[in-house]
Amino acid sequence: MLLQFLQPAVVYFFYVHAQRRKKVNLKIGSKDIDEAYQFIKSNNIAIVKEIESIGNFAYFNFQDPDGNVLMICNG
Repeated sequence: MLLQFLQPAVVYFFYVHAQRRKKVNLKIGSKDIDEAYQFIKSNNIAIVKEIESIGNFAYFNFQDPDGNVLMICNG
């Protein structure tokens, strides 16, 4: 799998979480979850789970071309 970060200011770290498909394989932190969501959506990338907020924590999941599920979260 190849990840290309076109907006490095949006994405500032990543962490490999699990290896099985349909579970989050990679967590990506973002300072602005709404900007990250709009970037993913505007590039026609499949959103698997819409933004969900739990207190001050928010995240959403999307799928890369290989079928891996990735998460962007705000911290």
